[in-house]
Amino acid sequence: MRAEVLSSREREYGQNIVQVFNDFKERSLTYEVNRGSLHTDIVVSSSPYGNNAYDFVRSSQMRDELFDTHFRLGYNRVSTLVNRITSALNIKRFAIFSEKFDFNIIFPDGSYVKVEPNLHRQTYNIVEVKDGDGNTIPVTPPNTPQYYQHRQWARYENFKEYMSELGLRMRQAELSRSCPRIKTSCTISSDNSRMTCLASCS
Repeated sequence: MRAEVLSSREREYGQNIVQVFNDFKERSLTYEVNRGSLHTDIVVSSSPYGNNAYDFVRSSQMRDELFDTHFRLGYNRVSTLVNRITSALNIKRFAIFSEKFDFNIIFPDGSYVKVEPNLHRQTYNIVEVKDGDGNTIPVTPPNTPQYYQHRQWARYENFKEYMSELGLRMRQAELSRSCPRIKTSCTISSDNSRMTCLASCS
């Protein structure tokens, strides 16, 4: 069997196989290898299904669409090249399906979602959600007291709508759009039946 002839670019990849993933990280901000996992930040300019982290959590269509755009198509190209290089170099094939990836998908309002691609189901698993003010946003209704702060009225409105959809009771005390900082405290009712969030100007 004729041995594979690698280009100089492919030989360079062979010295550090992780570099091959740079080929599909369009619009990437950072890239690093940390404790055996691959991490990149991807900026999302628009999607037909939404434009922030809340929409990403709500919409399976948005998650699937971004997966197709940012990962699956690139994975197919990268998988082929990695197998070609590892075969030519006679080293163990790179186990992409068992490798751990995580992404921060960043939206125009500053919110982001940390995800891990699920290659078998061809979608994203949500690891963490942050809004534009750095608050950790729950994916399921919280069962412990939580505190949030927002510096923009629009961000607070998105937060309030989303938390209401999770089943939390949202209340506010003399708030106005001119409030420079909105603080929201969420506590469980005395009968432990429902969490209530009270927003105030601080």
